[in-house]
Amino acid sequence: MTSASGLDVDHMVPLAESWDSGASSWMSQRREAYANDQDAATSLVAVTARSNRS
Repeated sequence: MTSASGLDVDHMVPLAESWDSGASSWMSQRREAYANDQDAATSLVAVTARSNRS
């Protein structure tokens, strides 16, 4: 990859999966913190836009 414009930031555990696995019962602040967690190296990952949308 030579350009950041070709990348998307994606969740290692999709938000829909986390919702189905219990996040639906979390308070909104906790869900927001999970969705935007940048402290854990495994929470968010840069992937090519093409692979993310397939």
